[in-house]
Amino acid sequence: MTNKVKVYNKKQALLKITAWCARREHTKQEARDKLYLFGLQNSQVEEIIDGLVKDDFINEKRFVKAYVNDKFRLNKWGKIKIENGLKLKGISSELINKGLKHIDEKEYLNALAELIDKKKEKEPGAYPMLNKLVRFAISRGFEAELVWEKVKKMEDV
Repeated sequence: MTNKVKVYNKKQALLKITAWCARREHTKQEARDKLYLFGLQNSQVEEIIDGLVKDDFINEKRFVKAYVNDKFRLNKWGKIKIENGLKLKGISSELINKGLKHIDEKEYLNALAELIDKKKEKEPGAYPMLNKLVRFAISRGFEAELVWEKVKKMEDV
């Protein structure tokens, strides 16, 4: 089975990419990658991207807000993992930092505690379990210092 790239003219590509952007939030880089798959030239791609931004089909602030909200609340990701995901999508550090500030600190710490508690219930044992809990929480993108702090508090109880 071969993957044939269908080549579109500028007008066709614009219609397709506009419909694609209307379905959910996308970044400039995601749209750029898709337009290159359509066989467009660099100047055409940048012209279309500028138009999509101007017409508010692409709004990276809105994208960051939705991404941070979804990954934190639905996927239970920590700030580090969210930040790395946004960097991979070509989002600027400034927008990432602004987006991460929307996470309520109390809610963030509660999410970490819940994550550790759920994992702790599944993993009986003492010391090896603590390391497993810490590795698990860190792999979810929570800061190592916060994870160790929460685990030590649990140990004292």
